[in-house]
Amino acid sequence: MNNNYNSSEFKQTLIEVGITKGDNVFIHSSLKTIGKYQDEENPDLLSMIKNSIFEIIGDKSFIAVPTFNFNFSKGEDFDINNSPSIGMGIFSEFIRNNKSSKRTSHPMHSISILGNNSEYISSLESETEFSEGSAFDYIVKKKTKILFLGNSFTTTFLHIAEEKAKVPYRFWKRFSGNVIKDTIKKKIDIKYYARRLEIEPEPMLDNNKILNFLENKKIMTKSLNNKINLMICFSNSYVESCFLKLKENPNYFLFE
Repeated sequence: MNNNYNSSEFKQTLIEVGITKGDNVFIHSSLKTIGKYQDEENPDLLSMIKNSIFEIIGDKSFIAVPTFNFNFSKGEDFDINNSPSIGMGIFSEFIRNNKSSKRTSHPMHSISILGNNSEYISSLESETEFSEGSAFDYIVKKKTKILFLGNSFTTTFLHIAEEKAKVPYRFWKRFSGNVIKDTIKKKIDIKYYARRLEIEPEPMLDNNKILNFLENKKIMTKSLNNKINLMICFSNSYVESCFLKLKENPNYFLFE
């Protein structure tokens, strides 16, 4: 069986799972686990993904990617323009390095935005990276769709629900350090909702339980094309459903 897919099949699969004109899209990715891309006319996978999405959503929308880097917590300076994302994949770095993209200033949970309103979104700051008025808050309120390319499901948006629900297995921890933008260095102090490592057993989120919960709620839509592994959901549905569950049972999404 030929498991190769091309740019046309990729774009059609995006449409089939629900990406449409006017959508804003937040992308988590693991490109090695999407499928095997092969297209002589469009050989560059990274450009193909970006272009295919914008061809569907249009130029009045944006795409965003996680560009997280946690070295600030280890005492390193965070350079908005130059600090790479760590562990977020090559597509996130591809978008971060695009000359038209804009990056938020949070030294650990930054995101890069490409497209409409990117300058404004990147300028948003709040008490925490997920609280009212933050870039993540804007993304959720805009009902941005989360696109998981490959086996890339993660708990980023669950953290918004955890903070909102004030889960007892986390506490506010402070970090201080330098943030650099355009060679200007500024010392900042941030509060971060860290896990309580002294709890036994150590509180660890169960990704499979979270994903199964979203699937059972009919929030997640998976590709029916077995050559292209991807899925999507609405960010607001993800956050609100998990928040309500955490209010009912704060430890529900932890490993038992």
